[in-house]
Amino acid sequence: MCTSLGYQDSAGKAYFGRTLELTMDLPLEVTFFPTGYETVSEVEGQPALTLTSRHAIAVTMPYRPPTPQAPLGFSDLKILEGPNDKGLTFSLLSYPAAGGTQKSADVTRSVLSASDLGAWAVGQFETVAEVKTAFTVQPVMLQPLGLLGGAESPFHYVVHDATGLLHRQMGSA
Repeated sequence: MCTSLGYQDSAGKAYFGRTLELTMDLPLEVTFFPTGYETVSEVEGQPALTLTSRHAIAVTMPYRPPTPQAPLGFSDLKILEGPNDKGLTFSLLSYPAAGGTQKSADVTRSVLSASDLGAWAVGQFETVAEVKTAFTVQPVMLQPLGLLGGAESPFHYVVHDATGLLHRQMGSA
């Protein structure tokens, strides 16, 4: 299980760290997504959700294993970790016991795949408060992850901002 730590020094500056305790090596890549980068979050049976980043973001992992017939492309990279240009950070942390029930969403509504939470959070928002507000209206669904043999997001997610605030969404999103 990965852990996230945040603290403030006596001058009020925020610092964050994390552990990376995984049972397998992941093909992590440092990637720069500039402001204005467009990506699509897709959940089977729901309309696609197009995301255009308002902030620069980075640190990714491929969503699926590459094959000779389908090599990895830029759109296959998912944000796992990193800050945006406004100081908002996102961390995907291993949590094998994560679970819970998923709420269904109206089939006419765009739904965010949990594998796109990083791109959504650090690409769209500046503060934890903005992320928390957006969670009240944006449905999120877990999808089987090809790179993890079809596992459904055994993770928890942590968002910090430049003020030192923290928001954690554990288990199913």
